Amino acid sequence: MSFFNSYKASEMQIFTEPAPGPYDINFNTPLPEKLETDKIRLVPFVPSIHAKHFHTVYNQHPELGTYFPFVWTEYSWFLTMFYAYFHAKPEHLPMIIIDRTKGNDGDNIEESMAGMIGYMNSDTHRKSIEIGPVIVFPSWKRTFVSSHAIGLLMNYAMNLPEEGGLGLRKLVWTFLSGNEASLKAAQRMGFKVEGTLRWFWEMPEEVDGEPVDGQRGVGKGKHEVSLSVCWDDWEKEVKELVHKQMNRQS
Repeated sequence: MSFFNSYKASEMQIFTEPAPGPYDINFNTPLPEKLETDKIRLVPFVPSIHAKHFHTVYNQHPELGTYFPFVWTEYSWFLTMFYAYFHAKPEHLPMIIIDRTKGNDGDNIEESMAGMIGYMNSDTHRKSIEIGPVIVFPSWKRTFVSSHAIGLLMNYAMNLPEEGGLGLRKLVWTFLSGNEASLKAAQRMGFKVEGTLRWFWEMPEEVDGEPVDGQRGVGKGKHEVSLSVCWDDWEKEVKELVHKQMNRQS
């Protein structure tokens, strides 16, 4: 039997500025017109509006990248990775967290941008979705922002359609090994640890990780811990827990 392989890796388009024109979020899952509480609003990350300020603040706080498998020091590389890794894949939708308590309902982006969150790995067949990446800027740590942003995405994913949600069966949260803050944030919102995906990431050379044998690429490795909330967890106890956490942080 004869066969051939015509696969060619696509060339990554380099961006130095956001692409011009209207922005297509290219997401495989319906998104409501508004996703907000009385304290925050979640809006799709639109590079022409959000990229410059996000990148500036992110790089003012290098600790934000400690447990992140990308290095975004250069603005051009940040844009290039955003379009290639997030925008080109319809299962991903990054969003910006807007603090509505900051001047004029959060209209001033530089005043009100509190970080990034979103959906990843949306699987319409398995009815599952993941929350990530979760990046809260230092000025909004230990405030209502984290609980409200996570809670909003949990409610929209897990509530039934008649309740304004997607009615999914499984919601996932992952983090790189060693990130105790992420573990605590997830568990506080009702996620349960499912297991560890060993050697899941090859890290950039600039980012620390676990040493490999020196024969399998240059970057160190990181394990990924996976947590979840499933539909039965949601209906039994997590839905009420999330409601309480969001009210406690109001």
